[in-house]
Amino acid sequence: MGKLSRTTIGDLFDEAASRFPDREALIDIPQGRRYSYQEFLKIVNRLARGFLKLGIKQGEHLALWTPNLSESIITEFALAKIGAVLVNVDANAQPRQLEYLLRQSDSQSLVMSGLKGAEYIEMIRQLCPEIDTSEPGRLDCRALPELRRLIVISDRTRPGMLAWKEVLEGGKSLPDTLLAERQGSCHEDDVVTLLYTSGTTGAPKGVMSTHFGIINTTLASAENQKLTEKDRLCLSVPFSHMFGCICVTLAAVTKGAAIVIPSEAFDPKRVLEAIVKERCTAIYGSPNAFIAMMEDPGYEKL
Repeated sequence: MGKLSRTTIGDLFDEAASRFPDREALIDIPQGRRYSYQEFLKIVNRLARGFLKLGIKQGEHLALWTPNLSESIITEFALAKIGAVLVNVDANAQPRQLEYLLRQSDSQSLVMSGLKGAEYIEMIRQLCPEIDTSEPGRLDCRALPELRRLIVISDRTRPGMLAWKEVLEGGKSLPDTLLAERQGSCHEDDVVTLLYTSGTTGAPKGVMSTHFGIINTTLASAENQKLTEKDRLCLSVPFSHMFGCICVTLAAVTKGAAIVIPSEAFDPKRVLEAIVKERCTAIYGSPNAFIAMMEDPGYEKL
């Protein structure tokens, strides 16, 4: 691979946007959104400033509990820019798993999906009934005493919660210099993700990764795959796992490639359609996922 990179994810992202401003960076097919690297950088920076306005500190833990959404990826890079630590929650987590992870990780903020259905909302209310009587951003939950902010990705505002779009809008009023100062204070050896894994037995264990560690591991992987800015990576694995949020998403950014989201959760038909429509050059998944795609009636028509 050559010389190791000694940068941060925020600076790496800025470099990619500078080199490939007009190339497509993020395509969210379910929501009909497309971002060039220039547009991607703009919305990431605005959300990062919104997080600063909320008072999220360097080293603070923020949990992300969503299916595969463009907002999830935007959140990931915004957190890296302000030096906060990403804690991914399995999109299919049940109340007991959610409670364990939020408590064990000392997460002070939770960004969660509210786009479809009320399952996530009801689960967090089971754990923290105090939500309905709390001021947004000032949750006082007996079960999760560290948790202060609930940010929901939804077109509706909800009692006790901040809307993701509201945080995004809030970032407009903060000067770029504040974000530049925070980003400049981040170091390559700072922890940037706290991702949970459990193997085959026991409770999930949090694994801390630094900017230096995951950037260089991902760069090696991207170079082994011979990825370039002309590639288009199909994000069909869960973003809530390291496979999705690092091995696919960060790999794309290291090379200026595009990230294509075919569906919020794995759907063989939609993945196959995305591969064709978006001219994807790389697809990732488990053996069972590839078998499911080959068994889909549309596979033979490709």
